[in-house]
Amino acid sequence: MTAISLRLADADDHAEITALFLRCFRESYRGIIADETIAAMTDERADALWRRVLDAAEGASLVAVRDGSVVGVTRWSAADVHSLYVDPDAHGAGIGSMLLDAAVARIGEGFDRARLWVFADNAPSVAFYRSRGWVPTGRTRVEAEFASQEQQMEKVIR
Repeated sequence: MTAISLRLADADDHAEITALFLRCFRESYRGIIADETIAAMTDERADALWRRVLDAAEGASLVAVRDGSVVGVTRWSAADVHSLYVDPDAHGAGIGSMLLDAAVARIGEGFDRARLWVFADNAPSVAFYRSRGWVPTGRTRVEAEFASQEQQMEKVIR
């Protein structure tokens, strides 16, 4: 198997990150969030979202690269992990763990705990986070954009 490397994302990664995000959003969230919500995430909307994210002064994004291609991405700021996406064809290769661990290590430079939100019905993701030491906080939300319940999870870093 080819080695995976992690590095900070930059503007040159925009197209690959957007394509990866759309693939994950459209495949991994099927049956978890409404089909109308998935359809509403157009190529243009995803492009604008990731352009805004990558241009933001606050936070950072890290990509996992294999054979010169982006196969995963995570985004965090302050104590919050905002996103974690891994190419569906690369699931099970440890990429999500590598990205999440790297984000938590950076969060741990200034915070005792890390937090994230995950769709409550996304059983595979909830199980993944639990296996990495994350626990539900009891807080939930429904963002109008996604119209699906999310649960907050946290991990004590130190």
